[in-house]
Amino acid sequence: MAPIYKHFCEDIETVKQIAIVPALLEIICRSTGMRFAAIARVTEDRWIACSVKDDLGFGLKPGGELKVETTLCNEIRAHREPIIIDNVAEDEKYAHHHTPRVYGIQSYISFPIVLENGEFFGTLCAIDSKPAPLKNPKVIGMFNLFSELLSFHLQNLALVESGQLSLHIANYSVLKAFPEFFPDDFTVFALDNIGGKGIMQSFNWHQPKQGYSL
Repeated sequence: MAPIYKHFCEDIETVKQIAIVPALLEIICRSTGMRFAAIARVTEDRWIACSVKDDLGFGLKPGGELKVETTLCNEIRAHREPIIIDNVAEDEKYAHHHTPRVYGIQSYISFPIVLENGEFFGTLCAIDSKPAPLKNPKVIGMFNLFSELLSFHLQNLALVESGQLSLHIANYSVLKAFPEFFPDDFTVFALDNIGGKGIMQSFNWHQPKQGYSL
């Protein structure tokens, strides 16, 4: 593989700064039953993992790379439409496609992450070696919402202090829609810097939102 250029390293670091990302990938895996989910930076000649949840043993970590021409994400980059496959073996279009054969996958879902200025950043995707029921409104709506939220974050990480709270409110509102996938004690912490004062926001799906001044 070619070396990772500076701008790809910056993309990986940018995604790392989005505190909600691990929770999004966790929700995706819990709600679909799939064991691998990732955010990938996809260009004409590179596919690079920016964030990964891998319970499948696929072997990718942030900064890991696949040959872009072997991926379905490359096709998504071209047409900017999601690809959803419940069961590769039974799918008329993808049963004999090279990507499932190369990577040994039977279920696949990937949505484009497109910035407001029209730039294609990459994809939010999940795979598994077993079939999974993906073509339903709940899963499709979740991926659409999450890909839009990621686009929002990628465009707004440089917000001034007065705008930072809105990012965490957006996170809380999205995650609150999926309480069934988290235990009672599952809590996400995020630090808001508002007016020069640190506020630790505690997001628990089963309890009221709490704030702690630092």
